[in-house]
Amino acid sequence: MLSVKRVETVEEFAGLREGWNDLYDSSGIHSTFLTWEWLYTWWQHFGQGKDLFLLIAMEGDRLVGIAPLMRLEIYKRGFKVRKLCSMANLDTDVSGFIYPCGGIDILRQLCAFIISFQDQWDLLELSDVPRTCLDPTIFKDHFHPNDFHFLCKPTIHYNIQINCDWESYQREISAHFKHNIRRRKNMLKEDGKSYSIIHLRGEEIQPEHMDMIFDIQSHSRHPCTYETPQEKTFHKDLIAVTGKMGWPGISIIFLDEEPAAYEYGFIFHDRFEFWHSGFDTRFERYAPGNILLLDMIENFCSQGVQELDMLRGDEGYKKRWNSKEQSYHHFQIIKKKSMRCMVLYAWLPALKKHIKNIPPQNNHVDNNRDD
Repeated sequence: MLSVKRVETVEEFAGLREGWNDLYDSSGIHSTFLTWEWLYTWWQHFGQGKDLFLLIAMEGDRLVGIAPLMRLEIYKRGFKVRKLCSMANLDTDVSGFIYPCGGIDILRQLCAFIISFQDQWDLLELSDVPRTCLDPTIFKDHFHPNDFHFLCKPTIHYNIQINCDWESYQREISAHFKHNIRRRKNMLKEDGKSYSIIHLRGEEIQPEHMDMIFDIQSHSRHPCTYETPQEKTFHKDLIAVTGKMGWPGISIIFLDEEPAAYEYGFIFHDRFEFWHSGFDTRFERYAPGNILLLDMIENFCSQGVQELDMLRGDEGYKKRWNSKEQSYHHFQIIKKKSMRCMVLYAWLPALKKHIKNIPPQNNHVDNNRDD
């Protein structure tokens, strides 16, 4: 008998670890961001002020489905919106529901439970959902069009297929790009600078290595990342928890023994998920990030890593690495009874799009016209 319940306490959340990981292995999802370790650590640090809305589907005493959600109140254009969304929301690059491959009945029950609590939310939002996790057509069928407005927007991840073959991968990178990296290395020699690189994984990563990353980021183009003590503590705790599983991986390049650039992510099911990266702008002319990433890819080939997921965002630099687009989805399900939500998330965006597509009027005056 299949049943769904809501987990509302941190204690209950903590007790799900073993069953969560067993289910995850059978789900076909290969991302650190939906593991118990990642989400539970995030909730411990950032859950305050939010309602835990973690749904679990049980078949007897066996965990067969998970919808890791949270509820919070936000303000959009001055209006309060009650949002039910992916746990960790903007901090995670992959979200969705967890259930065994082909478990459509489980998905139906999870959706039915969410709908049964529709008096507690106005908007359901899931960001960066892989198709293998939630097929848009199947997901949409669970929300009746008379009651809900369903929006699905594509999002893009860039993946690099290396297949443990460094020589083949090198040949696929453009000659111009490889020449540019060699030129930067020559610039280092000409300026009398040396460089060294470290690659660390799992429990090799110590708090002092994370401090190096924080220092590099403070001199980067985005110095606000890791700005607060809360964020720094979260990342150190996350490394401590996931390090026991061997998941985290970081690489750092030093110029004259000074940390200059880093890559930080997770190795999971022979895939590396690039989560954060940065370089010290004082060393920008040497492009330390490119030198580091090329060396890191070679190192991954020797470790048996098959694929590198550069995660969300269509930044131009990702295309230089012979990456391929992977389609993900961003879902917004708006309750039609919530007029303010319909205006804010459906009608206003549609109106803006319509206005943008209106061709400009020809205001040219024909002076030769005979009136």
